[in-house]
Amino acid sequence: MNGWDQDQSFRTLPLYLHNLKKSNYDTWTNVKLDVNGHFEACFVSLGCVLHAFLSCTLPVVFVGSARLRENRVGTMFTAVTVDGNRKPLPVAYGFGVREIVRTWTWWLSMPKDCMRGAREVAFISNVSNCMNSALHDVFPNSYHGYCCENMSMISLLQN
Repeated sequence: MNGWDQDQSFRTLPLYLHNLKKSNYDTWTNVKLDVNGHFEACFVSLGCVLHAFLSCTLPVVFVGSARLRENRVGTMFTAVTVDGNRKPLPVAYGFGVREIVRTWTWWLSMPKDCMRGAREVAFISNVSNCMNSALHDVFPNSYHGYCCENMSMISLLQN
């Protein structure tokens, strides 16, 4: 990615998120900065998708993360449900510098604020200590299950 100025991209991120909220009713966005004012994490939930989740889907959310290649932003966070046509519906997404409990806790508190206690939600995740610790902290009374495919892959790798 020659010519890509990461610092400039992160400086324009708040403006991009402001315009995203302005153009999409009830959209939630947030940026987390560290104590030095450097980017740490970002959260986005489009209003139309949030409304669809709250009114038209089962209250089950698949939470996960994927590592990104670039050296500055390390992880993409996702919260996905399934719509009535059995298609993925991305309830929220974001990215962060590191996948640590503190970042997951911050990121998971955002959908909790968006939903405003509108419904109880069950979570399905992979076997990630950081994510699972944060899920139990942010949603202590919610059901939390694990992805069977992920668990079977871990079992195969350990044998």
